[in-house]
Amino acid sequence: MRVLLGTVSLLFLLYTLSTTSFSSSILSRRAYNSWTDNPYLLRNDHASGDVCAAFPKHAFDSIQVVLKIGAAEVDSKLPAHLRTVSSCVPDLLIFSDFEEDIGRHHLYDALANLQQPYRSANPDFDIYEKIRQQRSAGKPLSRSSDGWKLDKYKFFPMMEMVWDMRQHKKWFLFIELDTYVVWDNLFRWLSHQDPSQALYVGSPVWPKDKPVFAHGGSGIILSQGTLHTLASKGQKMRVDGLPGSHQFGQDLREECCGDEVLAKVLSSHGIFLKGYWPMINGEKATTVRFGKNEQWCEPVITLHHLSEDDLDDMWHWEMKRHGSLKPLLFEELFLHIEPSLAPQRTNWTNLSEDIRITSPDLPGQSLEECARACSDETKCYQYQYRKDTCDLSYTFRLGYSQHFDYISDQEVTSGWILERIAEFKKYNSPCREARWVHSNP
Repeated sequence: MRVLLGTVSLLFLLYTLSTTSFSSSILSRRAYNSWTDNPYLLRNDHASGDVCAAFPKHAFDSIQVVLKIGAAEVDSKLPAHLRTVSSCVPDLLIFSDFEEDIGRHHLYDALANLQQPYRSANPDFDIYEKIRQQRSAGKPLSRSSDGWKLDKYKFFPMMEMVWDMRQHKKWFLFIELDTYVVWDNLFRWLSHQDPSQALYVGSPVWPKDKPVFAHGGSGIILSQGTLHTLASKGQKMRVDGLPGSHQFGQDLREECCGDEVLAKVLSSHGIFLKGYWPMINGEKATTVRFGKNEQWCEPVITLHHLSEDDLDDMWHWEMKRHGSLKPLLFEELFLHIEPSLAPQRTNWTNLSEDIRITSPDLPGQSLEECARACSDETKCYQYQYRKDTCDLSYTFRLGYSQHFDYISDQEVTSGWILERIAEFKKYNSPCREARWVHSNP
């Protein structure tokens, strides 16, 4: 067994040197700005209990926030977002697949003007009609509804409608119900950008043989220049002058996602994504990979995949940051989840993934041997074990409860080398400056 683990450690070292994660190698070479702007949010105002008093009145004057949802989420997920992330947004536009009023908010039907050629022979729009019938009758919709299949059809109509409604705005931020926005960092970052330029910004996804696109759930930012270009092209394709009456000539039935097709159309007009991962991020605090070359001294602008409880927790924690003049960095985000780390947790995945050790010929391999393999490899911060499989990682994250691995149906146990994480913090904290990374691509 010792020979095996020694070999594994050597292979791990070679793997680390030759194939260090793409994101790490790219990030370590990326240039960045170290702006030292004053915060936009007035921290001392939180003492009054009115968190929105911390937002300057002019904060959203140039930014249009657009929330894309499904009708099945109105009763279940929308309330959490409206009391947290979007609670202080004065002019929030919400687009769904059914028009209705929820409290003081009007929900627009993004698909209302879409013409028949885009609906005919498309079973997805049978779902749309069913939603309209049920919602009109006051019947609740199940969260497991097939309404998610309509999501990709909303992108272009929604953007055309938004332009017609708010074309005077300089920036347009499109988010979803599980998106979290650190407004103070967003305001700081946008203050250094030029809205007259054709900017298309987000967290990049790199599909094979297709344009790189901004992941919708992480948030998509379009400048006034970009949305003007898109709307101008779409104006020529409108039916009876109606915004949202077409899909820019795209047949979306066989397409995966609307965010991917958006990149396709924008690229055809010479507008390409500027990717700002990790600042615009597809993870939440418990699943972020923390590390020197991953996510540490970079500011957090958005997070994704937050549940309703996650939104409440994150919002209340962020709003209690006392008098901090610094932007919220991943370093500080780690402090929020660090108390939940332990030497070992059963029925838990910490998402270790950098190298996998399997030993089908050694059924006696144990959790203890997996922990020792991580200990023997000096770059390893955490491990995850299930029968006959040991995963190691050279970044650290919390993860989440998982009683059985969904593929192997085996109990999962995770562990962290807390002394190494403490040593990492000793040499890498506090961050001397915020790293506002340049775009990639």
